[in-house]
Amino acid sequence: MRRVLALAVLLPLGLCPVPPRSSAQAPERTVRIGVLGSRPSASIAAFQEALRELGHVEGRNITFEYRWADGGIPQLRPLADEMVRLRVDLIFAPGTVAALAAKAATTEIPIVFAVVADPVGEKLVAGLSRPGANIVSFR
Repeated sequence: MRRVLALAVLLPLGLCPVPPRSSAQAPERTVRIGVLGSRPSASIAAFQEALRELGHVEGRNITFEYRWADGGIPQLRPLADEMVRLRVDLIFAPGTVAALAAKAATTEIPIVFAVVADPVGEKLVAGLSRPGANIVSFR
């Protein structure tokens, strides 16, 4: 299930597995993913593992921009705004507050969230089967 969701999120970004290129073709595009949270978590590691399973390795074809609020929730919104200024290709928000901050910062950059107890109640998504907008659950 996690692999299907990862494919649904990563396909529009061109992050899905592709056949090997010949040496005459242009180099592979490096995708920048912003990781926004209060501290590192298991859901971030799971997201990175799903990317590795799809053939995306940090330093080769993907880079991460980490922004930690160090437990300070009020810092998350300015950090989300910074991700928008950096023009990351995707924002990964492991928790509710980070996801809300990312959603408030952009309607264009895709956002993937992981651990949110009630995404509909928190108004992150319109519905679970059709989240709408630029935001989707990783799990």
